[in-house]
Amino acid sequence: IIEQVSVMLEELMNSKLRQQFLRLYKNLVHKFTAEHPDLAFDLYWSEIFEPCVNWNKNSESQSMSKALLSERDAESWLNRLETIANLGLLQSNLSEKLCDEFLLPLSFLYHHVYQGISPQKTALLTVVRELISSSASWSNQVLEFLSANLGEERNVFWGNGDSGGFMLKHKSQHSIPSSRNISLDPNDSLGGNDKIVEVTIKIIKSLPSGRDDQLSDFFLQLFRDVTSCLSEPEQAENFLDGPADLHQFQVSLRKGLLLDLLCQTFGQKLLKNTTQTIALLKLIIVQKSENPSMEKDELLMISFGILSTYMRDEIKLTESDEAEVKSLLEPLNKINQTSRNDEVAKLSNDLRICIATKINLESLPTLLKKQTAASASVSATLSDIIKDLGDPLIPSRAHAIIQLGKQFAAKNPLVMENVGLLQKILLENLTHDDSYVFLAAVKCLAQISWCNTQKILDRITCEILNVSRKEDDRAKCMEVLVNIMKITNEMLPKYESQIFNCLLKCVNYQHSEMMRVSSLGCLGELCKICKFGILCHIQEIIDVCERTLTEDQSQLAKKGAIVVLANFIESQDKSLFHELERETLRIYRLLKKVTASCLDEEVQHRALQALGVLSGIVREFMFPKTKIQHDIKIL
Repeated sequence: IIEQVSVMLEELMNSKLRQQFLRLYKNLVHKFTAEHPDLAFDLYWSEIFEPCVNWNKNSESQSMSKALLSERDAESWLNRLETIANLGLLQSNLSEKLCDEFLLPLSFLYHHVYQGISPQKTALLTVVRELISSSASWSNQVLEFLSANLGEERNVFWGNGDSGGFMLKHKSQHSIPSSRNISLDPNDSLGGNDKIVEVTIKIIKSLPSGRDDQLSDFFLQLFRDVTSCLSEPEQAENFLDGPADLHQFQVSLRKGLLLDLLCQTFGQKLLKNTTQTIALLKLIIVQKSENPSMEKDELLMISFGILSTYMRDEIKLTESDEAEVKSLLEPLNKINQTSRNDEVAKLSNDLRICIATKINLESLPTLLKKQTAASASVSATLSDIIKDLGDPLIPSRAHAIIQLGKQFAAKNPLVMENVGLLQKILLENLTHDDSYVFLAAVKCLAQISWCNTQKILDRITCEILNVSRKEDDRAKCMEVLVNIMKITNEMLPKYESQIFNCLLKCVNYQHSEMMRVSSLGCLGELCKICKFGILCHIQEIIDVCERTLTEDQSQLAKKGAIVVLANFIESQDKSLFHELERETLRIYRLLKKVTASCLDEEVQHRALQALGVLSGIVREFMFPKTKIQHDIKIL
């Protein structure tokens, strides 16, 4: 009876009126498969997938002279499979067995067809997708599909037909047998692997909804496969760098590409297994920090992206997970210092700052708890600022620092109570490579320079002299330095030697006009604010200005030198110049020379103003007034 039912099913499918019998056919197959699974597999499904059965046998001897499956029969067979897949017949109690037996040959066939322009790609993808989605262990099936067409040479393989289709051939019928029958684009550096990975992502996206937990497990499994060799130093040097086994290399490459694309496509859905994922991230980061020569930049970039997602507080971490994240501070710092990849170094430093900021923010309970009815809106604003200070996104963090600076300027009492801890966070952000965050932190620190002035000045002057910084950022730091000088005001003489030495080095920086001009402008402000406190450096000031006015070709630098001299003259008590006759005459002669030789009208005008102050004093030096003394003797 079962054999007759099987034959009847075949007749229904092959009849001209099969559209009218599709529902009956579907019910018969479901009933047949559910009640007699073993017989249904042997008598029905094995017949349906007969080409795949022949592919699996991979027989060495082949007496037939013609193909195992002709091109015409292959087309009708695939159309039949597509109909069965669209009817949902692959979703049955035999789904797992069908996947185990027939998914691999179909995957090989899809990899063969995908590279060409075959019209059968869509039908074949439908069948493969239905097979994978019907399996409870779909993650293993996806990896099997991903690594298909890589392996040993086969006796039975899918080949090209004469009319653009495909055939099932034996090596005796083909002069060059090959299991990797894929024509690769010579301009594709990934050898077509990126296209296969894109198709794999499409299959995963088409899976039924409600499988987020399985998706997370699959991601973790894939991540573990890609990083497994890191625990063995001998294999780590060759991983993804061209191992001897080409098959393993191709599989590793495809898995790495799939891992990257999974992160881009599914985001936070992949990160539910927090503890195990963070453990893998730590393994990669620690291994890279201990062995900087290992080329793991691709995996490292993926790890940094995942870690930054955890840092956004959208996924709640346990205390043990937070402790693991905190332990990454030192490895990230090592990667930043030793990595030859600028992008890796920049991202590692960004994450290090983010983690350090998170640690400091944990010590701010008073700032968040002191919420009264009168200051509820202010406290809500501060809560947002505190949250964004630990955000790994650079714009959010920089904006939070700017808003924090406004709170300092307004002398918000809730902020002023924690100024020391917040200052520590700002100093940490001074090491950031991004100009937006760096300049926001510098300007915010200027608002609280009255607190720990020496420490802030040390960092600001260090950043001004840091040649690895952008010149624009260093020039902005000088503007902030001027603000700090104005805030410290009467206390400035205590720090003027440190500031002066920093500016003097920048004035002598011959390779950058911007640095010379900025430092001269800042030096002029120092002379104006510090007044008589700058007299101890008068010789250096005159030497610098003289060299700039006589040797520097930049008109802006010459203007800056004139401003320095003018501010120095205008800020001093006129009686002091009588005590500094030699220095006063040097300045006078220098200004006279500038007015006579300089072609810039603005420079000449500024020099004439300064000369107006000195002319009377110099005239007294050159023509001292004679005092009449009456010699009166009393006889």
